[in-house]
Amino acid sequence: MKIFYLNQLYSPHVAGGSEICLQEEAHGMLARGHEVTVLATGPTPGITIDHVNGVKVIRAGTNNVYWHYKKEQRSFVQGKTWHIKDSYNASMATIVETVLDTEAPDLVAVHTLPGWSAAAWQAIANKNIPIVQVLHDLYHLCPTTQMFKGGEVCEQRCISCRLLRVRSRGASSVVSAVVGVSRFVLDKHLSAGFFSNASIRKVVFNARSLKGEDVISTSETRTSSDVRFGFIGTLSQAKGLEFLLNQFSGKLPGATLSIAGRGDPAYVDPLKQKYESESVRFLGYVKPNDFFASIDVLVVPSLWNDTYPGVVVEAHIYGVPVIGSARGGIPEIITEKVTGLIFEPTEDGALLKTMKHFVDAPEQVKKMGAAAKESSKSMVDIKSWLDTYENIYMNLLEATVG
Repeated sequence: MKIFYLNQLYSPHVAGGSEICLQEEAHGMLARGHEVTVLATGPTPGITIDHVNGVKVIRAGTNNVYWHYKKEQRSFVQGKTWHIKDSYNASMATIVETVLDTEAPDLVAVHTLPGWSAAAWQAIANKNIPIVQVLHDLYHLCPTTQMFKGGEVCEQRCISCRLLRVRSRGASSVVSAVVGVSRFVLDKHLSAGFFSNASIRKVVFNARSLKGEDVISTSETRTSSDVRFGFIGTLSQAKGLEFLLNQFSGKLPGATLSIAGRGDPAYVDPLKQKYESESVRFLGYVKPNDFFASIDVLVVPSLWNDTYPGVVVEAHIYGVPVIGSARGGIPEIITEKVTGLIFEPTEDGALLKTMKHFVDAPEQVKKMGAAAKESSKSMVDIKSWLDTYENIYMNLLEATVG
């Protein structure tokens, strides 16, 4: 099979979990004997070609006001202009068509489309090539990818989102198969009328090659009854950081909270000044294995509908129980009262109550941690994960030929 992947970025340019998963899949399919090519946006104008661990990677400069991966301060006008052009970027679609003419793949697996826009679907369809769309976030519904505004989840799409995505739903009708990395993200799109002609609609949870066997978490070796909570990831309002700090600070004597990750200094610095103490530590970037080996319970207090946060999977692999909000795909990973606890963030005091559960019953740390590690076996089963995608591709090609 000649598989062509289309994504906003590819290693060494990594914005999130979609790039990690795509790289894992591309290498896996290459090892299985398939011919693999990746098309991603890149930092320089025109087309460049290189190889990353054997995978052919074609990068194209973006025909927009800036390359979205480059982290620079943008003006309000620049940001709006970028999103308007990215709503349906015909010039980027032309690049897709030109590259497909040269590569002539059997199918195209599309992951995230910022920089390419929904116009890429039609470009692929113009070449009569089957399309598999893998949904990682809410980009096709909301330009910010989160449907989160003013500290709250958007129950309905706002006018600006509808205007900037006015062509996306119709354009999605050319997609042959759609995969959601969680039931939540798949159903969210289907209920909005997207991918109406997709003959295959499937949920495939992301798998990770991360191995936790050699990591001994404090849930196994802890000598103190004081519980060490942890947060790791982007330090932002949508991730629930300020909400967590407000709930925890000064309310659980003896317990500690470690915050790992980076964020906008304008947001993070005031939080550090207000909350940092002997019981609350801001660590900056920390390697996951070091972080998970130093905490007892991970807290994932996302306020937005986090579609499938990889940190929850990582915690399970390392044998660390998780407290997670009832948002997005989080409840699909945690087994309630077995590998962790789920709380409703709009319920007054619910997060504090779940954290207090571990403080009052510290023996639950080891019990749930062991269950989490046991349940992670399927999360690190790369072979089965690749089998699933390979079967989707083969079934789609057979149906197309038939």
